[in-house]
Order: sequence, then C-alpha cells, then structure tokens
Amino acid sequence: MNFETREAVDLHIIDALDSDDARHGRSEALAIRYLLRDTSISILSHYAWDQMTLSEAIKRVSLYRKEYINPRKYLPFLHIACHGLPDGLVVGDDVPVPWGTLVQLLLPLQQKVDYTLPLTLSSCHGFSGYRVALQEMEGFEKKRPYCFLVGPQSTLSTKELILSTAALYRGLLEDYIGLPKSIQKANEHIQKADAHLAYTYGTDVREKFAKHGIDDKPLFAPARKTK
Repeated sequence: MNFETREAVDLHIIDALDSDDARHGRSEALAIRYLLRDTSISILSHYAWDQMTLSEAIKRVSLYRKEYINPRKYLPFLHIACHGLPDGLVVGDDVPVPWGTLVQLLLPLQQKVDYTLPLTLSSCHGFSGYRVALQEMEGFEKKRPYCFLVGPQSTLSTKELILSTAALYRGLLEDYIGLPKSIQKANEHIQKADAHLAYTYGTDVREKFAKHGIDDKPLFAPARKTK
C-alpha cells in the first residue's frame, strides 16, 4: 500500500479506556500525537468504554470524510488502544470484544473503504487479531477483514506500545519507507523479541488459513529484516 500517493491518510486512534485511565487523563492518542508533533501526520482521537461506544467510535471514523469511498485517494488508518488477550480485545473495565465481534464492528467501515483498511491493534497479543480473518465473513465480499494488520505478538508495556507505534507511523506516513522497514524501526523500541510488532496482510490470511484449525504458529515468527 502506497501512502505517499494519496491525497490524505488520517490516523484515527481509539482510546478504549478503563475508568482509571479515564480519570487520570491517560491517552495513547495524546502521547502518540506528542511524539509525532514534528510531522505532518493527521491524527484524530476517539474514545470508547464498552462495545457500544467502540462501535460508535468506528462509525465516527467512517463518517469523518465522505471521500473515504475513494480509498485510492483518501484513507483512514485505524489504531485501537486497549488491553488484549489471544482471543480478543478487552476494552474499558474488562469488557471482552472477541475477534468475531470485532469483525462485525469493523464491517460498515470496511465496506465504505472497499476493504482497504490498515489496522493496528495496540494491545497485548494484538497480533492475534489476525484471527478475525478466520471468522465467518458472509458480509465481506472480498473475504478479508483488513488490508494489513499490525500488533505485538505477546505482552508489552504501555510505554513500549506508544513508542513502537509512533515509530511505525513516522516510517509509514511521514518518511514513506514502507511497512517492513517501518516495523523494523518500531521494534527497536521493544526489548523482548517474542513480543515484537508483527504484521500480516488480509489476503495472506485468507489464502493460508481458509479453515479453522490450521497451524498458525508461523504467523508468530518475527518480521523479516529488510536491507
């Protein structure tokens, strides 16, 4: 995906806060915005506390530009910041959002952008979100729940998530060095190799994991280094 040729790419960050984070004003969007303050990246903030408000936040992303119906020129990049487990996200005060549920919440946005959505799951085990592509997706004409997905392979601190994803976006949306090199730059902020950010494309998942039960361990290998 070439971000440089588009007229606008908007980074939409959804802070799915628990009550303690909300009370103390801890916002991943604000931290990333600060780290990228010297860039021209368009960053927009949204908030969610449960499944309903997460759905509403995704809808606001969809409505931000009517031009998103032309994703070759205008594209949203979705970043969801929350807690996570291998079987789904955990938003607000321990509200589970299984991968199958996330599929349905993303579907209206995906339909608008013709299934070209780049997705970052900034949560522990966020890379396990590739499993949304293993769900039944009758509403997905192109049979993929994202263009590409980025997330950590296991548990990370909030600081590591913020530093690594900020580096990712600097590479992708400011320096235009591409996804593999941007991932490599992002992982310089993560000490544990088994927790590095990894990525997968929706079409790869569709082709390799057409049925449930297929060994998915290869997906957890670290991203290949690029020259």
